[in-house]
Amino acid sequence: MTTTPRTVVVGVDGSEGADAALAWAARHAQLAGADLELVHAVALPSMAGIGWSVDASLEAGRLQRALEVEGEKAVTRARRSMLDRHPQLTIRSEVVTGDPREVLLDRGAAAYLLVVGSHGRGPVRSLLVGSVGAALARHATTPTVVVRGSTGGTGGVVAGVESAACAAPVLEFAFEYAELHGLRVTALRSVPDGIAGTIPTRLPEPDGQDVAAARAMLAEATGPVAARHPDVRLHLEVARGRPAEGLLRHADGASLVVVGTSRHHVGNDAVATVEHAACPVAVVPVQEPEPRERS
Repeated sequence: MTTTPRTVVVGVDGSEGADAALAWAARHAQLAGADLELVHAVALPSMAGIGWSVDASLEAGRLQRALEVEGEKAVTRARRSMLDRHPQLTIRSEVVTGDPREVLLDRGAAAYLLVVGSHGRGPVRSLLVGSVGAALARHATTPTVVVRGSTGGTGGVVAGVESAACAAPVLEFAFEYAELHGLRVTALRSVPDGIAGTIPTRLPEPDGQDVAAARAMLAEATGPVAARHPDVRLHLEVARGRPAEGLLRHADGASLVVVGTSRHHVGNDAVATVEHAACPVAVVPVQEPEPRERS
């Protein structure tokens, strides 16, 4: 199956969580002028405890075929539902046999965006529950959105900016989404509060050198991206505490939270945001400078 660069790939399994992800993906694909690709992964049935025999092989084959049939039904229902809502959207679907995580990550690697739900059932369950955020943050090579139950509020897009060197991909994704959906962007930078475990305090005005430096970094990082998206309103905000605390606090009522990860560093803050945010979270791969070797 050919996947175009401007394709939104979404995992489908008929569960409530996957349906929420599907609705989110279809709406965004239509606004972005992208195609929508529905993927259902069928895990190979386990032979453990069955024993190697002709009968066991036949039974495993029947089970696999039954799972494939159910998968085909799930993607057919999903495709019809989305075409009813978005008749002009180009939708493809595919049922693939293989490890669900590997299948979706492989399909997503060639796509514009990968979207999954936070809870699933059946053979896709291994990907869509528990540590889904951590798994995608560590392995996804394309922007990936995790939709948790709610498809998000109307409070705008929150972009976590923790490194000036890696801010551009995160901000570009946040601004593009905000422009398509008519939302504003809040660029959020966290500074240590010096007391572990304290509740972060919103600082509408600078009140220290660390806060002033953080705000200056935000202004410098957002400037070029904001200039390319002049219709998007921008708000700069500095919060004290861990990055995840500020992001989770802003996620309540937000339309989307955007965080960045790299192959050199996948922080606990990004993982915590994906796994606990009340709104959808986009994980954007970034290219950090290669670590320098000590002489």
